Amino acid sequence: AAVFLTSTKYRGCYIPIPFMSYSYKGESLTAMIGAPTIVFWKLSSDLTFSLTYFPVVRFETALLWRPVPPVTIGPELSFIEDKYFIADRSDKNENLYRRTLSIAFTAKTYISSFAGVSFKAGYVPYNTWARSRDSLSIEGSRSTGADWFVTGGVNAFLF
Repeated sequence: AAVFLTSTKYRGCYIPIPFMSYSYKGESLTAMIGAPTIVFWKLSSDLTFSLTYFPVVRFETALLWRPVPPVTIGPELSFIEDKYFIADRSDKNENLYRRTLSIAFTAKTYISSFAGVSFKAGYVPYNTWARSRDSLSIEGSRSTGADWFVTGGVNAFLF
């Protein structure tokens, strides 16, 4: 069990979110099943497949190659839905959802046991804004078209 915190709207989280997962660690498979669900499958000594699901709609998968420790590089595919509240629409119970599908090349490294740096560049073939009452229905949508992107960041892990 843990608490997820973020200082940005990237994951659609604005407050601390508690989550709980069942963890399994084997010789070539590490899995956390629950919320979030994370699977790391070690295909060889320096090649790993990862899958992440974070509720409500966030799927990320990557094939990561480790040419030298602690650097990993590889392709990544993700489908993400972010939720935003619409001001003055509480009477209609409407939210704004942004749904994106991205294909990227990612590079990550750790600078210490609790901090890391990441870089990602790729293409977004599907980028849509949808207005609806809940995540699974669409009452109105607008596509913003395909686009290229580059992003980077620093991660810190507090235990």
